[in-house]
Amino acid sequence: MEQGVVDAYVARIFALLGEKLGVRGRTLERRVSRAGRMLPRQIRRAAAELVQADEMAQDPRMCLRLDPEVVHAAYSTCCDYLEAIDVGARKSKARFDFAAGLIVRVGVVCAATLGILTWRGFL
Repeated sequence: MEQGVVDAYVARIFALLGEKLGVRGRTLERRVSRAGRMLPRQIRRAAAELVQADEMAQDPRMCLRLDPEVVHAAYSTCCDYLEAIDVGARKSKARFDFAAGLIVRVGVVCAATLGILTWRGFL
């Protein structure tokens, strides 16, 4: 397998992690570790295979040992998942979750306040 192909795969996944998940880091390994549980287990494993392939591709002798089918399968798995992420839907879901959590907290505080006022005899 050629080093240029591996570098292109790594660069594409590196860019997708930044665009779709907003994960930062200087290397693919760092971005994958920061993504953590935002990625399903299967995708994390495929990304780890790409990181290992990138490290092996830096040495010309080790580059010959890379299995092109495994590297391409890992790349396509990661790429398919990351390209399917809708950034707008992800952001709107985060806003909705924040608003729902805030409403629940305000409700609990109001209920506690009413309970205390009733218990103390003010209501």
